[in-house]
Amino acid sequence: MATEASKPPAASGDKGKTRVLVCEDDIPTLAQMQKTFQLLGCDVVTATTGTVALYKIRAEKYDLVLMDYNMPLKDASQTVIALAEHGKYTTPMILISAEDHERDARELGFKAFYPKPITPAVAEKILLRFTNAKISK
Repeated sequence: MATEASKPPAASGDKGKTRVLVCEDDIPTLAQMQKTFQLLGCDVVTATTGTVALYKIRAEKYDLVLMDYNMPLKDASQTVIALAEHGKYTTPMILISAEDHERDARELGFKAFYPKPITPAVAEKILLRFTNAKISK
């Protein structure tokens, strides 16, 4: 694990569940991450392109955003730059990738970088570090 910043206060999602937006274009990986975070008690929303991720981030409140670096239409850097054009975004954003993008995560303002795959143990660690999630297994 690479870059990390301190945990900001996070708001709970619907019915007290932690709302997580998972931005990933590889469907099997997306399904695995969605299931992992759901099993930990999260309300999971997904996006398969950077453009859809940007729309969802602007439209709804999330407690945590996990974003793959390489996504179609807008990659993570383009998405974060477009998001910043509309003011400061305070929800913790975590950069994920099968490639080493630790430096990119720091430069783009992500709270941390985690290499894929995101295992259940890593997902739990992310939730505990960056949200006020109450983990249910």
